[in-house]
Amino acid sequence: MDKVRPDTPKKQHYVPQLLLRNFSYGKKYKIFSFDKSKARSFNTNVRDIASENGFYNLLIDSEEYTLEYKLSKLEGICSSVVKKICRNESLKGITREEHLVLCVFVAHLLVRVKKQRAFIEQLNTGMTEWLQSMDLDQNEVQNFQILGQEDIDKQHIEFTHEHVFEFSKLFYNKPIALLKAPNGSHFMISDNPVAMYNHWPRKLRGDKGISVPGVEIQVPLSKKLCLSFVCPQLYSDLDEKLDFINNRRAQNLPTENIDTSYAAVLISSIKEGKAIEVNSENVKFTNSLQIADSLYYIYSDKNDFRLAEEMLEKNPDLANGKVMCMGSSPLNL
Repeated sequence: MDKVRPDTPKKQHYVPQLLLRNFSYGKKYKIFSFDKSKARSFNTNVRDIASENGFYNLLIDSEEYTLEYKLSKLEGICSSVVKKICRNESLKGITREEHLVLCVFVAHLLVRVKKQRAFIEQLNTGMTEWLQSMDLDQNEVQNFQILGQEDIDKQHIEFTHEHVFEFSKLFYNKPIALLKAPNGSHFMISDNPVAMYNHWPRKLRGDKGISVPGVEIQVPLSKKLCLSFVCPQLYSDLDEKLDFINNRRAQNLPTENIDTSYAAVLISSIKEGKAIEVNSENVKFTNSLQIADSLYYIYSDKNDFRLAEEMLEKNPDLANGKVMCMGSSPLNL
């Protein structure tokens, strides 16, 4: 990490502006933000969202250090790859090095966000409360201590610094699809852009994690494009089943009435490398993941957050910022 200097940016973004701008409108990068905790939206600017003063600053031996410069340098390297994908609406033209850069970009989006810091805090608080309820002395529990805010910040910053490249290798080994929203639909983004869904949910076990079987990891790149990293086993399973169903249909043999449209889009995009258009329901599904996996805020170029309002009405707990539950961390391997 680097020492904090007089010119170190005070306002530090945990979602990079280079990404947020792709969901804004106008030359001044205006954007609409929806606050889940208050169920209200407001108009603002990209520079004023998904950020906190000194978010990546850390006091070590009376000296103040920051991760901000390293993250900014990483963003600069990743920016050209993100722009290339958005411009060409394709993954086909990216080189092996650019593929790795893209995976590093997604990995750092996963670990750098405020939701991960909230997870550390809530996990520590939950453990403390459990020990107290069991009338146990936390000082006698090995490798456990009650963390203050500075300790929580330090753990998160150090974790981000140390594990980005480790997680990027896991993303590198996943098939990638590029989804495109149809006319009249648009993707949203949130304060936690790396959203996960498991097609093979497991009862009583965490089903969200980079390497958990059946997981699909979605990362919106712009209001029109979204990356989807697919579990290799899931990809093989879908490809095999889709091929089986298509062969039976071609032979006019009876098949179950299964909607294979989304699976077909994933498989096609992965094989061809280009963006494949999904339908409006698929866009709604992707946006619902951003809403559900966000900590507090959702962002869009349109002041239309009816989906978020509907989801909050059905599940008010989405608004409380609670992320500490069994298997809730996407860092599970």
